[in-house]
Amino acid sequence: MPSNARKLNKKYQFIVIKNSDLQRYDLILNERKSSYEKVVKSYLEDENMHGLGVLDTKTNKIAYSCWIKNTNLYDKALKMHIELKDNECYFLEANCAKNFQGEGLHTYMIQERINYAYKQGKKKAYISMYGFNKPALSVGKHFNYKKVKSVFYYRTNSISSVIKNIHRKFISSNVF
Repeated sequence: MPSNARKLNKKYQFIVIKNSDLQRYDLILNERKSSYEKVVKSYLEDENMHGLGVLDTKTNKIAYSCWIKNTNLYDKALKMHIELKDNECYFLEANCAKNFQGEGLHTYMIQERINYAYKQGKKKAYISMYGFNKPALSVGKHFNYKKVKSVFYYRTNSISSVIKNIHRKFISSNVF
């Protein structure tokens, strides 16, 4: 059974993100492209999408958010359809406002995503990560994620984007 690997600092509060929380989402929205608000709204309207967050209690703003999808989806970054069984889920993007990075929120929230998925009856969770994202890969190793697929893709328009986006690792965690 999943447990909390790390405690959340008292200046933060764990939340399940609801439509009414959009007004507290501006720390993250201000750091993303303006079109990201539409993405968040679409997540909130999707009954098969679950948002989890960390609220900074001093500002009453969401400092960290992440999303779980319970049904089949199309991953635009991977350019592929992902089919999920009833007992599987997909951990979508995670965003931490810059002023809150380095405080262990990602590690804490990975465990909370696992706990949340377990409570929803999920036995397996998938996540995709860029192969160059060393901190994310380190957290994946900490939680015993296993690589199930590597996807390589190249953008022809920029050498730097080829270097930055050499491949994404598709890894899975047996939630339990």
